[in-house]
Amino acid sequence: MAIVAGEFLCPNCAARLRIHQSGQKQTEIDCPECAAHLLVEMTAEHQISVMTRPEFDGTVLVASLHRFSISVAIVLILITCTTLFFIIDFDSNEQKSSEENPEIVNQNPSVADPELTSNAVGPVAPAAPEKISFEDRLQRLGIRINEYRLNTGQFPTAGWNPNHEPGKPTGLSWLAGPDPELEAFSKYAPNWNADWNSPVNDRFVRRSRSDLLNPELKTVVGSDRYPASHIVGISGVGVDAAELPKDHPRAGIFGWNRVTRTEDVKDGLSNTWLASGITERFSSWANASQSIRAVTAEPYINGPDGFGTGSPERMPILMADGSVREMSVKTAPTIFRRLAAMADSLPLDPEVAGEPGKSTSTPSDSLTNKPIMPEVVPSEQTTSSPPPLKTVSPEVQQAMLEKFNQKVISFELNQPTPLNEVLVELEALAGVTIDFDEEQIPQTDPLRIEPVTLSGKMLSIAEMLDQILSPLNLITTPANDRMLIRRATTH
Repeated sequence: MAIVAGEFLCPNCAARLRIHQSGQKQTEIDCPECAAHLLVEMTAEHQISVMTRPEFDGTVLVASLHRFSISVAIVLILITCTTLFFIIDFDSNEQKSSEENPEIVNQNPSVADPELTSNAVGPVAPAAPEKISFEDRLQRLGIRINEYRLNTGQFPTAGWNPNHEPGKPTGLSWLAGPDPELEAFSKYAPNWNADWNSPVNDRFVRRSRSDLLNPELKTVVGSDRYPASHIVGISGVGVDAAELPKDHPRAGIFGWNRVTRTEDVKDGLSNTWLASGITERFSSWANASQSIRAVTAEPYINGPDGFGTGSPERMPILMADGSVREMSVKTAPTIFRRLAAMADSLPLDPEVAGEPGKSTSTPSDSLTNKPIMPEVVPSEQTTSSPPPLKTVSPEVQQAMLEKFNQKVISFELNQPTPLNEVLVELEALAGVTIDFDEEQIPQTDPLRIEPVTLSGKMLSIAEMLDQILSPLNLITTPANDRMLIRRATTH
């Protein structure tokens, strides 16, 4: 979808303006400062081009009309003479033809020639924009993965940074490799050796990936406040599947500390489950630790593992050969488990007994990749005021405040949405990182996901922040290169 987004100066009064509009490559707005009519367009180089529309000039219009009327008169005279000549010539020829062939005169004159009338239709409506289904997006992802596999002989690794530590931020996920943007825009090239959420990769991971989203789902931001993925890779069967060696009968395509080559898929590429859609526990598409899941608990469609696409009865899945297979709630659970394992040597026949190895998991471990939450230790002493922060230089603070004082023409969010997801939107508008104060509002604090609504016109970003934070007794405080969300002083 075409998007016009960015910051620019009004060419008439030099006012700093910001725009974020999707659905078209150009739009027209009036400058809120000088009322100049502006044409804003996103160029092929993804730069914003701004032009002022010319004012109405009556004198020029009258002169133009005068010259136009003389030209029209001359053209009309020429057209009239030419038309009369052809009419006279046509009548003469027709009369001569009728005299020579009297049998064709008045032969069914009321029936029109179908070849002449077949194209006489009304205006054709423009074609509707192409809607890419989730099945098609899986198929396209499969094509890109197969291209990678054919070039390298192996599937993408679950985490590009080999220094994986469970429960901690790690490298970029396998989804970062088959990114279509990398083929067209080198400016997005990440640092593959850095953590996925490292500042050097911020520009790369803050992009929304429509190729990884299910158009039937509304949530497009993960719990980590980054653009989410609705697709995960399959690590195998059992909560420990990602840690298994690749020759284990429960191991899937993706796992930590293992690289899967084509010959490792003993069950065949068309019989091995590569990736699937999910409907819950969304995370950044770049976060390796959350980019794969195992098959652990029934039912496997809309069940505890979170696999699904929004349909209550069916689910398309991506196979290792790049094909998309339709699964149903009526499919035998053992088939899901055998598809998830790449080398269990079991047929896809539910009548044949056998399981892809035995899982060491317990019923309480039914969720794979469940985030490890830090233990909340109560403070030994309470205070009515927030702890002091490191002083920010006046120059940095002024630059930050200028960004938050930018006016937004209109912002409507009538559906209650978790606070952390709304902050992602405002962060993108301001171009400044917005974070919670970890000491006051830790990861487990329910304030982070408190539902909020936001609406207004010609409000600054600071005013919009105040609108959603004040009812929660929260404030913003500049800190280094970011804005911190903190608890307000209590009395």
